Amino acid sequence: MSLNSLKIAIFGECMVELTKQSSNIKQSFAGDTLNTAVYLARLCKPKATVEYISAVGDDSLSCDMRKYWTFNGVSSSYCLTVKDKNPGLYLISNTSDGERTFNYWRNDSAARYYFEQPESNNLSSVLSNFDAVFLSGISIAILDNLGRQKLFKALSHFKDNGGIVYFDPNYRPALWS
Repeated sequence: MSLNSLKIAIFGECMVELTKQSSNIKQSFAGDTLNTAVYLARLCKPKATVEYISAVGDDSLSCDMRKYWTFNGVSSSYCLTVKDKNPGLYLISNTSDGERTFNYWRNDSAARYYFEQPESNNLSSVLSNFDAVFLSGISIAILDNLGRQKLFKALSHFKDNGGIVYFDPNYRPALWS
């Protein structure tokens, strides 16, 4: 594996980020794995390919989200579209002492339905195009048990065939039952 041809897949959930600033709200896109994808794309450009593997909705925010990825050098060739679903959303506010607080709306986000899409059955084949895969505890936590099993099977196959798996535990208690 050479840095001149490195291909990295990032599996996770991008969210719509709203930041409360006085009486205004600023909208952007973020999430632990997306932030990693963007930083890797910037750092490794043009010597590596960074691909974001997820599911988004068929709404205008999801379309804008994919444009944001492209603008930041992150490919979305293997991102699935889930009809009638939307991306997850969170709001960042500051308390009176300046501490950031987060409110999430992600229980029905498109990314949670990744493994319910027929195209997800090709994940092992898709991953064979990459040298490395990065995911986080949040990537796993948003999936149901069957989705986790499918993901682990694809990752195991990937690793057995020489792929490297990078994992950030990023544990969020609220996401686990």
